[in-house]
Amino acid sequence: MLSRGINRMAASLAWRDRMHEYLAGLLTALNTPAGEGAGLRQALGILGGVTGAAAMVLYLPSFDANEWTPVVASGVEAQGVGRPIVRELVGDRPESRELLGSAANEAREKLRIAGSPPAVLTLVPLRVGGRLAGLLALFSAAALTPDQRAALEIALPNLAIACERESSHRRTRRQAAETRRAATYLEDQSDELTR
Repeated sequence: MLSRGINRMAASLAWRDRMHEYLAGLLTALNTPAGEGAGLRQALGILGGVTGAAAMVLYLPSFDANEWTPVVASGVEAQGVGRPIVRELVGDRPESRELLGSAANEAREKLRIAGSPPAVLTLVPLRVGGRLAGLLALFSAAALTPDQRAALEIALPNLAIACERESSHRRTRRQAAETRRAATYLEDQSDELTR
């Protein structure tokens, strides 16, 4: 009886140590400056290792094209999808959901994912303040275990904030480029009028 308790305690402490290492690596990756997709890629690599995902895709909103574009794809190829499709797949659900069989295949087609990813698709909405900031699609051979689900749930708030930051950075860069183009156009027009 005593040895069983000690074994459980040792397993619990080992799990806690693994979670600390996981969180330290994840937070280090997510705290890279915005605009460097390498941070998101590294964080998703760590998350994929902990959850056992063989493939994954992270979608962020693209305000230029009014769609969700894949920012990081690992193990599969993905294309942008329309906002109505993301709304249909995720809706207002705050929690992740696992899809198997035909439901997973249908969602995979809607998300325009090419290749042959594993059978289980986990759709993870990344929300900041109730607003959808990103969508993570994880592909694994089996359903997530309770420990894998716990690791995923721990990572979600930080990953959602990183997605929001990356999306804001992209939007700011787009607006700066538009402002530069408008300024150049106005300078050209001014030069023509003064001639």
